[in-house]
Amino acid sequence: MAISEDDLISLSFQSAAVLIAGLPLSGFVLCIFFSLILHYEQTTRTHCGVDNWLPSVSAAVSSYSPEIYIWRVFIAIHGGPRLALAIAYRNFLLSSPLRPLTNVSLFRIICQLGCVINLAENLFLLGLTSISSRENHEAHKVCFVGFVISSLLYMCLATWLFSLSGRRRTTSLGESSYEYKILASAVAIISMTIASYLYWRHNAYCEPGVYTIFALAEYSFVLSNIAFHFTLYYDFQGTMVYFVCGRCNDSLKKQQVQTHEYKCHSNQYSCVDCQAVFNAKSYDEHRKCITENEKYGGKNFVAKVNKGEAKQNEWTDQVERAISAVTEPGLKDLLQRITGFSNIPRKEAKFINFLMNSIRIHNRSLCERAWAAISEEASKIQKEQALAKQQRDAAVDAQKKEAEASEIAKSEAVKEEDGVQRNGSSGKSIPSLKWRASIKRKLGEAGGEMQVKKLKKAMLGEFIAAGGEKKDFEDVFLYKLGKSGVDIKDEAVRLCAAK
Repeated sequence: MAISEDDLISLSFQSAAVLIAGLPLSGFVLCIFFSLILHYEQTTRTHCGVDNWLPSVSAAVSSYSPEIYIWRVFIAIHGGPRLALAIAYRNFLLSSPLRPLTNVSLFRIICQLGCVINLAENLFLLGLTSISSRENHEAHKVCFVGFVISSLLYMCLATWLFSLSGRRRTTSLGESSYEYKILASAVAIISMTIASYLYWRHNAYCEPGVYTIFALAEYSFVLSNIAFHFTLYYDFQGTMVYFVCGRCNDSLKKQQVQTHEYKCHSNQYSCVDCQAVFNAKSYDEHRKCITENEKYGGKNFVAKVNKGEAKQNEWTDQVERAISAVTEPGLKDLLQRITGFSNIPRKEAKFINFLMNSIRIHNRSLCERAWAAISEEASKIQKEQALAKQQRDAAVDAQKKEAEASEIAKSEAVKEEDGVQRNGSSGKSIPSLKWRASIKRKLGEAGGEMQVKKLKKAMLGEFIAAGGEKKDFEDVFLYKLGKSGVDIKDEAVRLCAAK
């Protein structure tokens, strides 16, 4: 990871999200564990003495040592980045390319309010952590109630703002993050409602086990709150394409470059992340840059394959081809605007709703023509891909047939070579003939010695009788004669003397 001389520390938003969620989660689990192991009797004791088997959150994290110190250290470390990230997330929502174009002032005010509530939630958490219930019960109670109210308000407001700002549609994981936010918020509200009822019931009736269920409801609330803040990991995940104006050094999002060009008249823009330089026309082609993981992951970082990237690239290709194909100015301009977004719905009804609600295109006919243009190019691409697949399959079949023919030829060659080894250099296949025994028998009948020519003539008859051809005999005979274990000298063949 490259750090400039002016940088003291570099921390990605995703790393901050992991820190914000990981530290409280680790501290919470450790505190519950040590409370059960070291201080079970003290932390599970109730004011009315009924059976209880789990400590409440306050008893686990702020009553006994070492739990109280573990919780304070973990929360203190996570507090600073969380305060900074609260402001960063406000700016993240305000800078969304799909933010509402109407009631802009109201949208900004609500984002500011969400940031204030987020800061208040963190401050209340720091307060109830630093002030234990044993040290000052009333102050601890106020901080706990303030934390619960502010956290529930912020979860609901942040989820709504995430959708209103359009951020749920500007990244590949935006929709998943939105669903996780809704789930975490719902679990937190239900858990706290159940916990409040059980707390009242325990104080009113002192029934055995009720306080244990209350503690479980508290745990569920805490874990859902941690899970909600971890969704920031998905919010900031994706590609970053930001440009710096070469004339005034303003930092611009891609959608702002064209508007900025009219004001500044600059013809040079550099990508913030990869430092590539573009002109006023070529910048639009820079649709994908390095991810935060690649930027902060160091030189040995290897990016994982993004399963949705292929579909996104295919969609971008369809839109670009549609831009080249259409001639209507308004339709071409709309298609060019579409290329700036990475997570547009790919079903007709949702696509049209997206254009009308998020990009504020109120001409439904224009939206339908845009879909028709993209669909037409998609159909053409599918036909081209089908034809290319047929050609690839045909080429593969041809290669297979060629390979099979080559294997057959090699097999025949091996057979021929084996035939030469067995029957001589001709490679012709002949019926079985016991050459060694036949040659020695002929020599024995001739007194142990024969001229080569005479032996050859004698063996020719047996060779032909065995099914061989005369034209192949010469090579086979000479080969087998050399393998028969006889003595060949001066054109004469003799049986070897017994040892």
